[in-house]
Amino acid sequence: MNYDAATQVNYAAWHLSAPGRPNYLTIPLHLRCIFPQELPMLLAANGFRLDTRYGDFGGEPFTSESPRQVCVSYAR
Repeated sequence: MNYDAATQVNYAAWHLSAPGRPNYLTIPLHLRCIFPQELPMLLAANGFRLDTRYGDFGGEPFTSESPRQVCVSYAR
C-alpha cells in the first residue's frame, strides 16, 4: 500500500491466488480517505443533513477509537 497525503488516497492492490495459480489476478484498489471532521461539511455542501454517526455497522457510538464512521444522512 502507498498513501498519498496530498490527495488522501490509499493505493493498494489485491493479489488473488488459487492452488497452482499464485497471483493469477491483480486488482488495483484506490481508497479515498474521508476524515471525520470533513465528512459533515462534504455532506452539507452536497445537500445532505447528517442525522447520526456510528462507529461501526452495529450502531456503536462514534469515537476516536472507532474502526469506521457510518453515517445516516438525509437529503434536504
